[in-house]
Amino acid sequence: MNRFLKEFAIKFFGVLFALQIISALFLFFLGKGVFYKPQFLNNRFKNVSLDYYLIGSSTGLTTLNTALIDQELGINGINASMDDTDLSVHLMMIKEFLQDNPPPKKIILCINPWDINKYETDISINAYRFLTYPYSSHIKDYFKEKDKTSLGILKNACWIPFAAVMYFNKELIFPALVSIVKPSYRNRFDEKGNYSYPDNKEMVYSDSLIQQYSYDINSKYFFQIVELCNRKKMDLVVYQSPIAAESVVNNNLPGVLKFINHSDYISNPNFFYDGIHVNSLGREACTLDFIDKVKDLF
Repeated sequence: MNRFLKEFAIKFFGVLFALQIISALFLFFLGKGVFYKPQFLNNRFKNVSLDYYLIGSSTGLTTLNTALIDQELGINGINASMDDTDLSVHLMMIKEFLQDNPPPKKIILCINPWDINKYETDISINAYRFLTYPYSSHIKDYFKEKDKTSLGILKNACWIPFAAVMYFNKELIFPALVSIVKPSYRNRFDEKGNYSYPDNKEMVYSDSLIQQYSYDINSKYFFQIVELCNRKKMDLVVYQSPIAAESVVNNNLPGVLKFINHSDYISNPNFFYDGIHVNSLGREACTLDFIDKVKDLF
């Protein structure tokens, strides 16, 4: 019996060790590519001086076209926005960027009322995209604060990569294989970090039903971003993207150089993809007006 248990233990831990190595390799190769936005930023930006760093969720990703901004203003920036993220992720990503690059002249922070109104937020559903850098201090701190799973899958990924890779297998294994075969492949963003929704989805709403509201600024992460910008001498520009049938009526944002409010800028429903995202037509309209409003800042 003791011999059987010994052989079983040897085989079990041998298989577990092999899975740990394989999982670590998946994360290693994913980290060497540019499939997701964190890997793109980490691998393409080292000691790069930028005029601006644009950060937000999917609304920042799809509303402002940094290629057009750079072309029209003769400047250099990047769209670091990532879908399904919030201010806590934006703060962490700015800190990560500053580890390898000088402070950009300006941070363009794309906000949403449902994010800025919350003191704290749950972990981003796309937090797994940072698993290729579990030893980074800022990412480690983010996982430690946000990971509430019983096994600590994210915050313990540096010790148990197998658990993380198996849990997020579809989101990590295939992208890792793609990164091996085609390391330059990007998942739904271009070389300037932008993505656009198609024009073929129609949305209907009535201008007569527009609701007005004010920001209730409770997010601790917003104030931490303000403090970080002050400390690093980066100007903070805040941008509110269009929202169908809604309008933000207050502009009182502390510590902000300029607030650009496009909440009710788009009235044509054909310029929307859905209630909170514009399509390519809306993106061009918003970007051109944004350029006009910030041209004196650069």
